[in-house]
Amino acid sequence: ERTIEEVLMFQDSSRLLGELPDAEIVESAMAALREKAGSAFSAAALRRKALVQLAITSYIELRLRPLVRVDDAEVRRVFNDRLAADTLPVAFSVVAQEIREMLERRVLDQRIEEWVQSLRRNRRVGSKASRVGRSARHATATTRQKGMHSTSRMARAMTSNIRRPAASAAPGWVGSLRYR
Repeated sequence: ERTIEEVLMFQDSSRLLGELPDAEIVESAMAALREKAGSAFSAAALRRKALVQLAITSYIELRLRPLVRVDDAEVRRVFNDRLAADTLPVAFSVVAQEIREMLERRVLDQRIEEWVQSLRRNRRVGSKASRVGRSARHATATTRQKGMHSTSRMARAMTSNIRRPAASAAPGWVGSLRYR
């Protein structure tokens, strides 16, 4: 399932990000993967995985990160919750940035999850649309063979049931490439 999510994310991100990353960045990502995976994978496999991860990360940085906002009131609320539970209180100014980063990661993870759900929804709608589209094309071809109008009522009815995804579908993800 994580592989499916990663493929969907890569397809979407590479569609919007046309260019490949610099060779040094790819090499660095490959080295990090090699360190995690050991020598079990070929250089070509590591390169493919690195390119996929870099594309997804770039997409997240360009499209999702700018949407992440954390209010000062939320940072203060988390600080007050910690303060109530902590026996050795720390000044707000010392931990405010840490709390803000934690909250931003949480919001970003939620946006990524929403993005993946949107991709999955679009994939299901797309596969349903292609099945319905094939049926409609078959029905249209059949009506032509019988000498009927090229766009029969049946073919139009079949394609009119295709639901379009909402334009405001929010992006997001959590999976094998946990973004942190």
